Amino acid sequence: MPGFSFQTRQSLWNDIENQDWDIIIIGGGITGAGIARQAAYYGLRTCLIEKKDFASETSSHSSKLIHGGLRYLEYFELSLVYESLHEKNLLMYKVAPHLVRPLPFIIPVWKGGKYGPFLTGLGLTLYDLLASFRNYKNHRKLSLSEVAEIEPLLDISQIRDAFLYYDCQTDDARLTLETILSAYEAGASPLNYVEASRIIMENGRFTGLELRNTINGEEKRIHGKVLVNATGPFINSFLSEQGLLEKPLLRPTKGVHIILPHEAFPVSHAITFTSAVDGRVMFILPWHGYTLIGTTDTAGNPEEDKEATPKDIE
Repeated sequence: MPGFSFQTRQSLWNDIENQDWDIIIIGGGITGAGIARQAAYYGLRTCLIEKKDFASETSSHSSKLIHGGLRYLEYFELSLVYESLHEKNLLMYKVAPHLVRPLPFIIPVWKGGKYGPFLTGLGLTLYDLLASFRNYKNHRKLSLSEVAEIEPLLDISQIRDAFLYYDCQTDDARLTLETILSAYEAGASPLNYVEASRIIMENGRFTGLELRNTINGEEKRIHGKVLVNATGPFINSFLSEQGLLEKPLLRPTKGVHIILPHEAFPVSHAITFTSAVDGRVMFILPWHGYTLIGTTDTAGNPEEDKEATPKDIE
């Protein structure tokens, strides 16, 4: 099979009308890439289209975390946490160990905080248990002197106790691109800069798509059996453009990170804390010479709200 390049893209575009696709996926983020990879491995004739570049939206603007969803234990979402932990470990140990790497997290138990040492420790024990004790390392309690030594920016005078546990960090865009490449190697046809201009329906059933090559404006029509909409936060606007949206399927939100040079906020561990504004879980994360702090979680329009407002920063 030839290497994956702009020349491959042209070849795939030239051949796209000559296939009767088993599955057509719209959206080249990590969700669409993962579906394409899995479908191709199952032997399905698979086409994926992305109107911009792969991982150009949500899948390159995340918190860079692969985690089991520790916070969902508060809502007794045990099956969700169990599945997330096992998927995380599958990525870390087998699928992409070069991209999904262990990251140590510190949870300070603040004086006057919502949860004390007992409940925090109990939650982390359950987290280890749901992972079948296959996390990179099980959690442990830290002494205040250890906290002061490893993260001197934390004010230990305000901390009752602290715990150390592990989740994972990844390069989100590269993970998406390598999943696209893996899908291609399994036989899928992934195409970027191709827009789905119209969904073709016959007798209430999906039969194909009209496409537009956003590089040269060329248009084509393809046929397929199943359509997967993996446009993520853009699903409402996409279906609305197609005249297929009866009511919104998602309530889009905007998450903002503050990015600081590492020397301005030097941390070597991820630090978990709760927002003083609305109580949501937030993180301080080391990332390639920078420190990420976030995220916010406010209502937003993904087509328009792509910059942090003064209110977001406050």
